[in-house]
Amino acid sequence: HISERLRQNRQQMIKAMEGQLAVGHDHSCALHRNSSLVCWGRNDMGQAELPANLQSPSLIIWQVAVGDGNTCIIVSGVPSTIDVTKEASRELRCWGNSIFGKSDPPSIDSVTQVSLGSTHSCAIFRPPTPP
Repeated sequence: HISERLRQNRQQMIKAMEGQLAVGHDHSCALHRNSSLVCWGRNDMGQAELPANLQSPSLIIWQVAVGDGNTCIIVSGVPSTIDVTKEASRELRCWGNSIFGKSDPPSIDSVTQVSLGSTHSCAIFRPPTPP
């Protein structure tokens, strides 16, 4: 029922008022101030589910962005994909629709902002300082 879905979406948005809301064409995500992430809507490509490898009590999510069938977050507090001996430091993690490679981001850290389009993803990051 459409009215029931609208009521559920409204409740999710109210809960997110003190955090961040990312709204896409078919799914949305709310990042709460305590760094918990809730997504809802279409999930045919897994875009509205936080992957198991990111479900950690030490997880810190800095930003969420949603695109056309995919979701990206800036994350710390989980094992790094860049250097497996370290903890992630504001790395980019994406999931869902990966057509055109949009959910396969390059291995970069110190990401400050991410934005998603229908066929691409972009991130701003601080380049590493030379030794």
